[in-house]
Amino acid sequence: MMRSNVAILSEHSLFAEGIASRLLQHVEKVDVIFIDPVRDAYLERIAEMQPSTVFIDALNVKTTQCCLLCELLIAFPNITLVRLTVDQEDLQVITSRTQHFDDVQDLINIFMPSETSQG
Repeated sequence: MMRSNVAILSEHSLFAEGIASRLLQHVEKVDVIFIDPVRDAYLERIAEMQPSTVFIDALNVKTTQCCLLCELLIAFPNITLVRLTVDQEDLQVITSRTQHFDDVQDLINIFMPSETSQG
């Protein structure tokens, strides 16, 4: 089984350590890095680690102000972002894909797939 890299973006170490401990209870082959986006150059740290998933402390104002989702998605177009609110037990999973398009029909097919592609 392959190892997976995961990053946790939070100004609060308790949030990050809590998520990491829960993940490590269930998954042995995961490398977790904590990044304080207020103090660290978080885009550079993510680029170095190349995680498949980045968890973001959604309730921390400083974290959400520093970590702009569009900035993350532009810099890492194939990453999965998880906005997590531990207190409310809610999460929002944001995935991204890069796709080439030739004309407006390619754009329309994103939200209105043709019958042949639906299977």
